[in-house]
Amino acid sequence: MGISIKSVREFIYLDVPRLYSLSSQLYEGVSDRIVDEAVSLKSTTDAQSTVLKQATAESRSLEEYRQIKTTILHDHMYNRLERTLQPVGLASTEVDLAQISHKIQETPIIKVTGRAEIEDYERLNLFLERFNELGEAIAYASLSSDPDTAKKKRELERELGRAGTNSESRNIKRKLHELMDTESRAREAGLWQDPQLLSNLKLFGDLFNPEGYNIVITQTDTPRQHFRGVLDKQWLRTSPQLLRGLCGGQSEAPWSMVGMVTHVPGTYKDLREDEAETQLVQRIRSEEENELSPMMLDNYRRLFRTARSLERTFLESNTDVEIVMSPLAIYREFLVSAVSDETC
Repeated sequence: MGISIKSVREFIYLDVPRLYSLSSQLYEGVSDRIVDEAVSLKSTTDAQSTVLKQATAESRSLEEYRQIKTTILHDHMYNRLERTLQPVGLASTEVDLAQISHKIQETPIIKVTGRAEIEDYERLNLFLERFNELGEAIAYASLSSDPDTAKKKRELERELGRAGTNSESRNIKRKLHELMDTESRAREAGLWQDPQLLSNLKLFGDLFNPEGYNIVITQTDTPRQHFRGVLDKQWLRTSPQLLRGLCGGQSEAPWSMVGMVTHVPGTYKDLREDEAETQLVQRIRSEEENELSPMMLDNYRRLFRTARSLERTFLESNTDVEIVMSPLAIYREFLVSAVSDETC
């Protein structure tokens, strides 16, 4: 019996189509056979469903086993792929942006490890939509659980039952409303905001990133430098709801993200200010010709470039370094002691 230290990964995200694509290119078609096997298994299951009309417990268990087997196969494929690619591991130090640009030209696959934050735009938009409603619900719970408030409420309700005139009833109801004024209590606690402000914030989210789901990795010694992975939620190993329940939107345990850098701050060029292009157009056509026969393509191109400048407001930060990535995988990695049986 021997003891060895092994590295184990708990995958949070794995982009399976890109995994197949990269593997097939590096290993010359090995993944093609894996895809064929997966399709064959699914087709067999569908055929059984057609014949039997209703899945039995045995067939459902078989399908679950096949899905688990495929997931395990993906884990193995990825570990092998990462060993082959040898992604550049960025040290937990301030990254020189010029150095990053140079590194990603040599090896576009990088790996960063640190604290993870989840940015779910769809969830945030729902939160903005119901922020005041939630604030008043919290305020009501606070008021209802306060013994003094509860006592005053019961006294006023008894007085209301004994009120002899409409004037007395209205006065007591006004006092009850003031006592249980959840909006005022929510305002005092910072749990109530201007509805128009909330609506405007939701508008930005709806227009620019309605279904966005990002994981932001911040390395230990660089709190103002972030690597933001833009994810396709389809390839999350755990549902967004379950991830919220497990880590509350932020994991203090280190997560690793491996992928390609798609944007480095400072590299964006606003093409609306490209004077060389304007001068070229002016040489080709005179101002008079431009006025007599305007081209719609020019107008639409300007609109696209204006819209692009607005899209950029979600791309970079004014205060922090925000490097954007397209993740291949995100996982937790830890060491375990593995016991193996040895026979003579």
